[in-house]
Amino acid sequence: MAVERELKKTSPVLKEFEAMLEKDFSSRKLREKEIVKATVTEINKNFVFCDLRGKQDAIIPVEEFKSDDELSKLKIGDTIQVWLDRIETAKGEMVVSRDIARRMGAWQLFVKAFENQEEIQGELRSNSKIKGGYIFYAFDGALPLFLPSSQLSDRPLKSINHLINTKMSVLPVRCDRQRANGSVSRREVINKSKNAEIKENLKNIKEGDIIENAIVRAIPDGSWGAFLDIGNNMTALLHQSQISHNRISSVSDILSVGQKIPKVVIFKIDKETNRLSASIKLLTESPYKNIDLKFKEGEIYPAEIVKLTPYGAFCLISS
Repeated sequence: MAVERELKKTSPVLKEFEAMLEKDFSSRKLREKEIVKATVTEINKNFVFCDLRGKQDAIIPVEEFKSDDELSKLKIGDTIQVWLDRIETAKGEMVVSRDIARRMGAWQLFVKAFENQEEIQGELRSNSKIKGGYIFYAFDGALPLFLPSSQLSDRPLKSINHLINTKMSVLPVRCDRQRANGSVSRREVINKSKNAEIKENLKNIKEGDIIENAIVRAIPDGSWGAFLDIGNNMTALLHQSQISHNRISSVSDILSVGQKIPKVVIFKIDKETNRLSASIKLLTESPYKNIDLKFKEGEIYPAEIVKLTPYGAFCLISS
């Protein structure tokens, strides 16, 4: 040892090497609590060794690379991002984390997507179900987010098995920067896609167009109208007042879900809301047209009582 110390004192080569090493270390701008780049130098059964250009390699447990099967793809020489927690402990060790780096990097991407209202990708897993919704694993599983049940689809789903472990796009709808959590919506993406398709289809339809074989898709509670499927993934509203020239007390008395209507006319298109209004009544002649030519005052005509009310009776007369 004495000989070695004497060599260090006297050898200009060693002195020059130490000076170069010290200069190199001083130029390496490593900062704690930041994401930094690291080069994989060794992979064994339990650990992954990485060079951060520090005094020694950092050691990361292999478990931190197994969450998205990254370990099977990892090889020596790869550049990865890690979270630098401590440059040097009392034992002279560097403390880094691959898990935290992935979460922090994914969170930054989520915040950017939220600000720009851009879609992100991820998946649901078999254990995703929680109270009020699901855990959505975004950015290759790096960031868990909340997907409310009401935001999963634009219609009720009896089962979500077909969505498990399937890549899907969602839209960020809430971003809590203080708590570093957020919510996403798949329904918004579905509606966005539908609206784009509807806008495109609206270019091929105009007011006055007659639609054949429209199908009653739904009759809302209250019987104020019916929604019609007019093809090309488009829906038109048939209001109660547009079904017949005669007074109708309940749409359900005239129409039923699944019923096919031979012809309807599109009489209104709202470009802002992409809503279509249809009519059956406008395709038939009004019974009150030229009524003065059909009936004369003082004459007697056959009549059929069609409705009784406390204040009188409604009857259908024929000329």
